[in-house]
This record gives sequence, C-alpha cells and structure tokens, in this order.
Amino acid sequence: MAAPTYDNSASTSGHTVSSLTSASWTIGGSNRYLVGMVHNASGTPASVDPSAMRWGGSGGTLMTKQGSTLQYNGTIRRLSCYTLLAPTAQSSTLYALWSANQENVAISGVSANGVDQTTPLGTVASATGTTATPTVNATTVADDFVVDMTGVWGDGVNPTITVGGGQTSRQEIEGGTYSPDDAVGQSTEVATGTSTTMSWT
Repeated sequence: MAAPTYDNSASTSGHTVSSLTSASWTIGGSNRYLVGMVHNASGTPASVDPSAMRWGGSGGTLMTKQGSTLQYNGTIRRLSCYTLLAPTAQSSTLYALWSANQENVAISGVSANGVDQTTPLGTVASATGTTATPTVNATTVADDFVVDMTGVWGDGVNPTITVGGGQTSRQEIEGGTYSPDDAVGQSTEVATGTSTTMSWT
C-alpha cells in the first residue's frame, strides 16, 4: 500500500470559553483519517481535560481520544489527541468542549488520504519536559504518515515555534495571536524507517 498523503488542515483559538468551533474546512478523498489536537491553559477557573472533540460541529461525530491528556506547567496546561477513522467527506468544522470555561484554548486537525482502514493507527508516542527543543521519537515503519502536536509554555515571552527538519508544519498558533505564554502546532512527516523523530524549536 502506498504511503498516505496529506489532505487538509485547520485550526482556531479562543479565550474564556467552554467550547470552540473551527472555521469550515473540507475533508475529501478516499481511505480518510483525521487527527485532532486540543490545547487548553487555565489557572482560574482550573484547567480541565476536554470533554469531547467532534468532526461535523457540535452535533457531529465523536472522535476517539488517544492516550491520556498531557499536563505541563503543573496542571495548568493540557494537550490532548483525538482521532477519527473515515471522517465524513464534507466541508464542516471541528468542535471541542470543556466542562468549564478555559482561559486559553486552541484546536487543530490534520486529515490524510490513503490510510489503512483496518489498522490506521500505530503506537502513540509522547514526551514532556523542560527544553527549548521538544522532541519525541515515534516507532514507525517506512511510509507511515506521522502526525505530531506540540505545546510550549513560554512564561510571558510570546513564544514562537519552528518545525523540525523533514517535517511539514500544518498549523501553528503562537504567542501574541494566542496567549503571551503559549505556542502550539501540528506537523506531519512520512516515515522512512523504524524510528521517526518529531521536534520543534
């Protein structure tokens, strides 16, 4: 089977909300797969994990959460991954929901075509730490379509992010356009071997 190919992506951010809807964007093609990112940062009220993410607006199809929400800067900042096999081919929106208002929130999604519909997802890799070069190594096989997401806390410095070599940035929500403390992004890369390094600076 040929390597999956990038289809489309979108993102949006908001402030002091308990739900967030992206602008309309189009998913098309065949053997589709959707990977969504949810980032939220809140001190007061307290930060909470997302309740759900959907494709197709607030009444759309529920996406599946992959693994646990990553927390950093204590429990204030949270990054979550959601996926959807065979999302409906349409022009629609991503939607995320929280149980309480969150100070800063961002969502994004990347869709791909040509994905194995029987075993679409490999091993999810994650990492947290204090570093200017967030990096994670994913176990892969050649032609895997790797989608990553990052969240960076800059503590008031309006952080910006740059995607690592070999990756293609799909969405970046940074500093002054999001919050003076945060930057988040999604990127993709087609694997060439048994390990694929995804990084940002």
